[in-house]
Amino acid sequence: LVVFGGYRWMVAGGNKTKVDAAVKLLYQAAIGFLIIAIAFILSNIIFFGLSNIIRPQKTATTCSDYNLLPEACVQAGCTYDMAFHKCSPI
Repeated sequence: LVVFGGYRWMVAGGNKTKVDAAVKLLYQAAIGFLIIAIAFILSNIIFFGLSNIIRPQKTATTCSDYNLLPEACVQAGCTYDMAFHKCSPI
């Protein structure tokens, strides 16, 4: 709609009625974009925010929970085997 509104403005040829219609179309396109952006943001907040409240993230409690995280494995006091990508207790 923005491209179409810009095109209508360019071909208006100085006709005030056509220019006003093109500007109105551009404003409506901007308002529509804002509505869609706000809906997207709110839906992400609702779905992803509530999913963390309903199903909280699992916290690692054993060395095997760190199998793909070498730095976290070592920080948890375990040893990381680079050959097998496995975290084991010391």
